[in-house]
Amino acid sequence: MVDYDPTIEDSFRKRVTIDGETGLLDIMDTACCLSNQEDYSPQRDHYMRTCEGVLLIYSITSLASFEEIKNWREHILRLRDTTTFPMVLCGNKSDLAPSRQITPSEGTTLAQTWHLPFFETSALSRTNVEESFYTLVREIKKSREPPARRQKGGCLLL
Repeated sequence: MVDYDPTIEDSFRKRVTIDGETGLLDIMDTACCLSNQEDYSPQRDHYMRTCEGVLLIYSITSLASFEEIKNWREHILRLRDTTTFPMVLCGNKSDLAPSRQITPSEGTTLAQTWHLPFFETSALSRTNVEESFYTLVREIKKSREPPARRQKGGCLLL
């Protein structure tokens, strides 16, 4: 068994092919709340300023983590000085449904409020883990696309 401390940041790299394009995912698992782990704050904030997208993950077994994810999102948007950014909302630990404190509809409603994709995931059973990462990559690609050009013609009111 490998020792794992979920209270500190960890990073991973994984080569993936999504929609026919191969790329490298550089993943930082912060596994801590904004209110905790202040020693890691500068490194975490630097990562949040320079990354291209974020999985916002809360535990379906913890109302506190569901509330804290709202702070995470606001913190990321503030750091990036923007109102939109590629993100996917994930309710993790779906394998612990009997201990659920957050319903799927609560997760869906929050994601819809923020205009984000939503998944219930399980790191243990790997349910929707790959799909959530792939969806994030697609959201990043969408954010890079230039805005649709306006069609010429039509009516102009002054």
